[in-house]
Amino acid sequence: MFKEQRESKLENNNYTYREIIAQVQSWRKVYSDVVNGKVSLDLNIFSDNYDEIIFFGCGSSYNLSQSASFFTKLLMDLTSCFDIPSSELLINTNVYIKKDRKY
Repeated sequence: MFKEQRESKLENNNYTYREIIAQVQSWRKVYSDVVNGKVSLDLNIFSDNYDEIIFFGCGSSYNLSQSASFFTKLLMDLTSCFDIPSSELLINTNVYIKKDRKY
């Protein structure tokens, strides 16, 4: 039984490792597709002329917010666009949210 559990654990670790390593190639393809116009993006959600756009999340969602922030900066000429962990936004709201700005 112990041997089976150990082998199963190794298989899971290998899957995770392969998943992580594959991210490099996946992001290269996404970047290339976006830059070369192979992907059509509807950026109308930003049509309200925001002063700043904040992407935030926890864990995997935070990783996604980093990607969203990167591509938003790449595709749009914005005054400010950044990503932060949700906990940072929750704990230090006054540092990131200014009353005179449109978010």
